[in-house]
Amino acid sequence: MFYRKNLSKKERKLRHIEKYEDALTKEDTPNIEKEEKDELEKIIHDEDFYTHKKVKKIKEATPQTQKNYIEPETFRTLIIKFYKTDKICNSLALYVKHLCERVSFAPNFINYSWKEEMVGDAIVKCIQALRSKKYNPELGNAFSYFSQIVYNAFINRIKIEQKEHHMIHKYGEEIYVDLINQQVLPAPSKDTKNFIDE
Repeated sequence: MFYRKNLSKKERKLRHIEKYEDALTKEDTPNIEKEEKDELEKIIHDEDFYTHKKVKKIKEATPQTQKNYIEPETFRTLIIKFYKTDKICNSLALYVKHLCERVSFAPNFINYSWKEEMVGDAIVKCIQALRSKKYNPELGNAFSYFSQIVYNAFINRIKIEQKEHHMIHKYGEEIYVDLINQQVLPAPSKDTKNFIDE
């Protein structure tokens, strides 16, 4: 015998429907309120309830959201303005910051623990490229040019961090070997040596 708590909502409704149909066949008036009776009849005639088909929800029309977090034309015009005045405006600085932060969320950069350093290096490289006026606004897209600078800065930072990590690991191994040779750390027991030799 099943307890009522163990039954799913659907099973409870099906049992309720069976009782209701049994009562209708016996021509007894079931002890059910009118609202409940109407709801049960809807469920009885609803094919989706029995076939377990999922009803697709129609998405409401949403207003168009901004597709690009950086508008390429405004970015280009801000760079041209900077080349004329040699002063970085707040919106240009924000564009560079947004570009560096967004590239850091790419799947090939997301899981590095030194992500903040990567973003910092990329911002510095972008500002250096702006100050040295390396980008020619007439030739290409500013967004793609600075995205490539950010990408290269990230790769460079990854190489630097991996090299440092490798040096620290190598130094730790050398120190450990020296400490074992000086008998400061306990040497491996004879059992482990025999196990290693075998």
